[in-house]
Amino acid sequence: MHTTQFTTNGNIHTAFHDTGSGDTTADQTFVLVHGFTGSKLDFHDQLDWFATKHRVIAYDQRGHGESSNIGPYNLYSLTADLIGFLDAMEVNCCHILGHSLGGMVVIRALLAHPHRFRSAILMDTAPFAPKLFSAKARQALNNMVTDNGCTGLLDGMLG
Repeated sequence: MHTTQFTTNGNIHTAFHDTGSGDTTADQTFVLVHGFTGSKLDFHDQLDWFATKHRVIAYDQRGHGESSNIGPYNLYSLTADLIGFLDAMEVNCCHILGHSLGGMVVIRALLAHPHRFRSAILMDTAPFAPKLFSAKARQALNNMVTDNGCTGLLDGMLG
């Protein structure tokens, strides 16, 4: 099991796993960004395998896992969080993987800061959030996450 570490990233505390066992030079760091309702634990089974050749970092986005539950929750704040996290970790350039929502965040980071990334993998993602629900339902879900983080969605899914 990997030990959770924390760093301050702007006004939030970001939880992460950092294998640090492979090549730890900045341009060989591999950052993993999870999707909506996910966490750093989504990549648990892959960390050690990737770590044989790279430093591997998986972090919890705001409102997810063990990171702070502070809004706003939008793609722009999550993208700023990613860049702030890389700064806090002193990672100037890295390889990156974004899954689903994480991919939407990575796309925006790539466009705004292309010099920060050596390569990118976008997994099961789209350039924008799909409109699966009405505007009213999306706002209700956003309010629920704002008030309680993604764990607030569990009651609705389990009930």
